[in-house]
Amino acid sequence: MHNPANLAQASGREWFLVGLALACAAKLLTDAGSAYMVDADVTARPTISRTKLVTSIGLILLYMILAPFIGFALATAGFIASFMWVSGSRSIPMIVGNVAVGTVLLL
Repeated sequence: MHNPANLAQASGREWFLVGLALACAAKLLTDAGSAYMVDADVTARPTISRTKLVTSIGLILLYMILAPFIGFALATAGFIASFMWVSGSRSIPMIVGNVAVGTVLLL
């Protein structure tokens, strides 16, 4: 097992998760900054809940912390299911299918 403080040894999965967390944080900051800008001519997209963004970042960090202790497959299955739930998916068969396929493909 590598030292988490050594970024040079991070795997592609870890870099992907770091990128995902940074994307969530960037969206959080962008939404916070755009709350003060109002333009009547632009059709606004619905904003993403800040709670969902913070929860998503927390799930990513929790996944990275727990994976070495509970194992990659179990951590990945839990992460995919919880991230899909936070993202709004409520179809249990769809979540289970994505967990099974996603975990197997990442092994």
